[in-house]
Amino acid sequence: MLKKLTSRKLWLSIIGFATPLALAFGIAPELIDQAQALILAALPLIAYIIGQSAVDCAQAKKSEKHATEEALSAFSHLQAERSVAADYGERGEV
Repeated sequence: MLKKLTSRKLWLSIIGFATPLALAFGIAPELIDQAQALILAALPLIAYIIGQSAVDCAQAKKSEKHATEEALSAFSHLQAERSVAADYGERGEV
């Protein structure tokens, strides 16, 4: 969905649809030109922000997954150590 919002084709289609409507409703052509220029100038910035958000989200998920795997590994290791210690305790070995 985010990829579609950053599509230049989508925004050009919206502008292409909105321009004749604005002219039909009597909005001055100069104002329409200014609005089009503003939208087209802002598109790269908006696309960059959305793209960086997606990258940051993916990195956060990867870091979270890695941290979870490390925690589970440490927990498993601790359980194994406790099991070995319990075995030595039951045998009377210290």
